Amino acid sequence: MRSIKKLLACFIGVALSCIFMAGCNPSVTPPAGSLTVSGRLNPGAILLSLGFKMNVYSQDGTLVAEGVERDSMNRISFNVSAPGTYICRVQYDQPMLYMAIPSIGLTMQSFVIDVHADGKSHFKGVDAYMGDFGFIPEPIELDKPAFLPSALNLSGTYASIYGSSNAYIENTYDTQNRRTLSRIYLGTDSSGTLFCTSTYAYNADGMLATVTTDATDNTKDTHIAYAYSGKKPVEVRYYSGLDSSGTLTSILNFTYNADGRLTNCKYYFSALNSYTENSVTYNPDGRVTGITCYRGTLPGGTGKTVSSIDTVSYDSNGCMIGYTSDGSVSGNDVRYDFTLNSSRLPVSMDTFMGDLPGAMTKQSTANYTYGGIYGLITGKQDPNMNYTYSYDPSWAQTSLTVNSSIDLTDAFIEYSYDADGNLSTYKKYSGKTAPSGTPDASMTYSWIFSN
Repeated sequence: MRSIKKLLACFIGVALSCIFMAGCNPSVTPPAGSLTVSGRLNPGAILLSLGFKMNVYSQDGTLVAEGVERDSMNRISFNVSAPGTYICRVQYDQPMLYMAIPSIGLTMQSFVIDVHADGKSHFKGVDAYMGDFGFIPEPIELDKPAFLPSALNLSGTYASIYGSSNAYIENTYDTQNRRTLSRIYLGTDSSGTLFCTSTYAYNADGMLATVTTDATDNTKDTHIAYAYSGKKPVEVRYYSGLDSSGTLTSILNFTYNADGRLTNCKYYFSALNSYTENSVTYNPDGRVTGITCYRGTLPGGTGKTVSSIDTVSYDSNGCMIGYTSDGSVSGNDVRYDFTLNSSRLPVSMDTFMGDLPGAMTKQSTANYTYGGIYGLITGKQDPNMNYTYSYDPSWAQTSLTVNSSIDLTDAFIEYSYDADGNLSTYKKYSGKTAPSGTPDASMTYSWIFSN
């Protein structure tokens, strides 16, 4: 069974956990006289989005760029005619792979970006979950950032992963605005007890090559090594220890077709003796048509078997309208049917269960609402969980309310921004649908000017 949920990318990692977008589209040549916003989507392996489309709007609602996708180098770019503030709507219109499990996530996320006359840019409003669970608050690693996150204060449950009620993260960058060092201290500033130091190294192409975390507790030392082909990640290896001589804990492998689209991904987790694999197929338009999932044991997927065969259907405009998952357990097959509005955004999703290809029984309906001249998502409602998104007048997201049928899983998350528009605070109130008392967790960001 494929559970439908908002993929709140809980990528908690001292070293690095990222979002990896796995499709591609030919790069667009910028028109003369325009300003280009470009950047790289981080080469991670926890969440793989097989496809999205991004629309860019000026503040008056004029469509500036439509259907922006990433290129074969996993980069994204768009062009604007003048400096100013722009609203970017990212629509996830193809399946995602979350730890090798195909999922249909929330339909949309958005961010607001300010483009400067010198070609630099910075985010003035984000969905913080687009980044690394807030630790990396930008959805894109910009080629020409105007600001860099220099420090982050954590409190409550966000600091508890380090065994403390407060933690302080301090970042160092090189002249190319690449993070080279991160130190985590237990306390509210760098006078606290050093927990670990993470060092970032890059290859000749400027791609992240290794992340080595030296912890005061040697059992928490980690080393992550990245390998690329044509600047696309093909392997990520995780070790316990300070280099590749340590214990190998997991391996992630990626394969691409001639168009640069992800066709296969393999996950090896030695601690669980676990092997999972996804094989992805596409239609001539480059849209996902099927995902075959395998399970096995180490080494190399010994005895692997098909755990599910998933298929995706589209309408004549290439919009996803159906998704089925035919699993190996009888009666647990799932089908999702989408209804779209005139803007080709989903307004409802019906979930059915049964035994494919036989009769399916309807289980629930989720409804989506949108607002503003940009059509940004304002809510998702289903029988068990409702999400409500709030924005300020510039359409920077200011809060997310999660209202569950189980009160303990309710949550209210609010964001605030500094005078430049950079994310300043991120607060979470668990078990509540409005801010009340002291937040259970919070993050406070500090920024510096880029080089």
